[in-house]
Parts: sequence; C-alpha cells; structure tokens
Amino acid sequence: MSSGSVVALVAALGHQFKDPVLLAEALTHPSYAFENPREAPRHNQRLEFLGDAVLELIIRDRLLRAHPAAGEGVLSKMRNAIVNEAMLAETAVRLGVANALRLGAGEEKTGGRQKPRILADAVEAILGAIFLDGGLSAADAAVGRWFEDALSAAGDRPGRRDYKTELQELVQRHLKQVPSYRIAADRGDGREDRFVVELLVQDKVITSSEGRNKKEATQRAAAAALSILEAQWANGGPGNAT
Repeated sequence: MSSGSVVALVAALGHQFKDPVLLAEALTHPSYAFENPREAPRHNQRLEFLGDAVLELIIRDRLLRAHPAAGEGVLSKMRNAIVNEAMLAETAVRLGVANALRLGAGEEKTGGRQKPRILADAVEAILGAIFLDGGLSAADAAVGRWFEDALSAAGDRPGRRDYKTELQELVQRHLKQVPSYRIAADRGDGREDRFVVELLVQDKVITSSEGRNKKEATQRAAAAALSILEAQWANGGPGNAT
C-alpha cells in the first residue's frame, strides 16, 4: 500500500479521516494481518460487518424517501440492484480501492486486488470506518456520492433491462473481475451534450458507446459488450476477454 494510492483514495472517498487508523484497518485484508500481526493487529472484517449494516440502512432510507409511492416489492428490487457484490466491486474500482489495499503475499500472487469479493468487502469496511469516524451523516454523504448514478437510475422505467448489472455478473462469473468504464469524450454546448464511454475488461477496451448523458452511454456500452461476451463465451471461447 503506497502513500500515493491512499492519498488518491481519500480524495475519491470525499471524507477526510480524523482517525487515519480506521482507514488503515479498513484497507487491511485478513491475509495481511495474519502475516504481519505486529504491524496490523486488526483486519477489516469487523468494519465490514458494521459497514454492511450502515449501507443497508442508508440505501433503504434513500430509496424510501425518493420513491414514496413504491411498494415493498419494488423497493426491494431497487435495493438489490444497488447492494450487491458486483456493484460494490465496481464502486471499489472507480474509487481506486484496489491499489490501496494491504494484502498478504499469497493473496497478492493470486490476484486478490481484482477479486470482486475482496473489493466489495473493502468498500463496506471503508463505509464502516467513515461511520465511526464521522457519524451517520458522513456515511450518508459518502453513499450519496459513491452510488449517485445507481440511486438516480433506481426508479427509471421499472422492468427495463439493467445491462450494466447483467454485464458485471457475467464478467464476474467468467473472470472473477468486474468491467470498468471511462469517459472517452464529452462533446456539446450544454444543450446537445454527447458523452462517449469506453468499456474495459481486463484493462482492454471491449466497446464504446455514445449517449446524451453518462448513464445512457454507459448502459449502451454495457449492452453492446454483453452481446459480444455472451456470444464469445457461449461458443466456448477462452476464459478471458481477448
């Protein structure tokens, strides 16, 4: 874990820790604590336990307030689209969590920084650390920033396919990783904005798509990549995206 990666992560998190020890604990995988007990007497599972509950509370509260007419079943579907391993792992990738993790040597060799379960657990642990450091308001603000797009999309046209989530689950199932997205172009004058989003799997561009906003462009890119990879893997293609 380099100091530069932690500084970058803190900036992305949007929370300045009063107690940096909490962040260090949140970024410490059990494998690292086991191999370095003096340097890291605690690992992040306790904070993950707390963060899981905090995330559930905040997401449910935000959905309930944003959709006062929605019933329990609809709210549950919205919640499930946000609080899942694929979404949490993608959030970790976007925030830069992987580079800041402290992993044991064995976990490092087996690609622990790309494992969705480790990344998802780390996001929950970080949220737990923020809750202890700044209280519920700080945790709520963090969730609002990290999951802004997912929360805003939660009520869009119920029943429409969520290509982004489907793609995450497909890639995770085959590669034990998650896809990532980046803005390739931002065109327009504010009235006719057009965003171009590139979709990457294993750090390679699979496809790119254009939309009126980032959310639309991302969904289109995910839909295209889903078709490409489903066909490739259905035909017995190799266990990678190339």
